Amino acid sequence: MKLNKIAIVACSNPITDSTNFEALKDILKDIGIDFISSKFILNNTDILNRDNSKMADEILEFFKDSSIDAIFDISGGDLANSILPYLNFEEIKKYPKPFFGYSDLTVLLNALYTKSDITTYNYQLLNLVKDKSKTQIKNFKATFNEENSSLFDFKYEFIKGDSLEGVLVGGNIRCLLKLSGTPYMPDFKNKVLFLESFSGNPYKILTFLNQIRDMDILKNLKGILIGSFTEMDNNNYIPSVNQMILKITENHNIPIAVTKEIGHQPLSKCIKIGNYIKL
Repeated sequence: MKLNKIAIVACSNPITDSTNFEALKDILKDIGIDFISSKFILNNTDILNRDNSKMADEILEFFKDSSIDAIFDISGGDLANSILPYLNFEEIKKYPKPFFGYSDLTVLLNALYTKSDITTYNYQLLNLVKDKSKTQIKNFKATFNEENSSLFDFKYEFIKGDSLEGVLVGGNIRCLLKLSGTPYMPDFKNKVLFLESFSGNPYKILTFLNQIRDMDILKNLKGILIGSFTEMDNNNYIPSVNQMILKITENHNIPIAVTKEIGHQPLSKCIKIGNYIKL
């Protein structure tokens, strides 16, 4: 995928500190990628009165604009689902292009796949200006300037079974579950479920896994891919995520792979939502 020009948006919590955003713009210029920024990125702090309809209209225009190769959301937090009712998914479907985001943008990544049949990308563009930025910039340039697969290659191992394949859905476990009961939740039949999290102790993570179990999602899966669970991993909590996943799936013959290279950590790689994966 060659990127000449991108759009930068923020559909979740408002960006209140422009420091990283300004640094990102400088890096994109150095890489040679042109960009257009949403007029709603900064200081959109009146969350009850922010104009989700106009934000959605702007995103649609970015999809329609043939000069824009991809859309990158640099926000995160809690509010991405605010925009969902205002997006014209049928119209977006006519102008497919890559949409990138992570964490709370899980709701939009999966909604765009489910409603518009668009492959989306679990990745935070601000990785280019945070810790390990040199490695991120190197991988980003190699992938989107030189068109190799550096940003998509990740190491993994199996804790149950030895192979999996299917269309991948999911993302941040808390944010994915915000789609429960909505028309934006993906169909999990014959899918590979990807899960990761930034925050959450064992009590919270087990609660989320119990909800996935109780929604009868597990019986239809072709596999599970576990990314990094930052709070769990950093504190070496017991039971671990792997132990909880194995327990919750003990009555299901689901292959399970784990990777520490996709999630919220500084060296996180990119993974495609709505795309066929084979491990």
